[in-house]
Amino acid sequence: MTVRGLSRRAAVLTCVLLGGALLGTGLLGWVRAEGTSALSGRVPVEVVGSVAAPAVTAAGLAVLAAGVAALLVGTGGRFVVAAALGAAAVVVVATSLGVVGDPAAVASSEAARLTGVPVLSAEATVTSAPWLATALGAAAFVAALALLPGGTGWQRRSDRHERPASPRTGDAAPADDVAALWDEQSRERDAG
Repeated sequence: MTVRGLSRRAAVLTCVLLGGALLGTGLLGWVRAEGTSALSGRVPVEVVGSVAAPAVTAAGLAVLAAGVAALLVGTGGRFVVAAALGAAAVVVVATSLGVVGDPAAVASSEAARLTGVPVLSAEATVTSAPWLATALGAAAFVAALALLPGGTGWQRRSDRHERPASPRTGDAAPADDVAALWDEQSRERDAG
């Protein structure tokens, strides 16, 4: 049985979708609570994902970058893309679960910023956004694993527009060496 991995096109599309979705979770509210203020009394506290878990936003950008890299690399480069995608996925899952595990720390920090008092008057609750980020991180990890076997479209990119590293024997002199070009022209004129 042959295991086929993601094609280049599917890898790029997957990275773009997952990276965009991860960046989108940074705009959602992750933690809700209430703080107190001497002037306002009760103050609602909502912590968005980019504040609660800035590493998720950074990982979303890394996933997008992995998608761009997938456009540029050949067969061997897909392992680098898979490693970057897997590392970003681990960061997302760990950070999201960290917020789920201790939402009060995130909320009290935001309450201190809003009111000047780091004390919450109501218990901090977690919304569904960190769970969504965790699921997206798990999907990114599965995508990273799916890149490893390789698929169609990961052949080496053409190098027909690349300049050769050094001239081969019997080839004309490089265009940068004006003296060599002059000598070559002189020899051709003398021979003809």
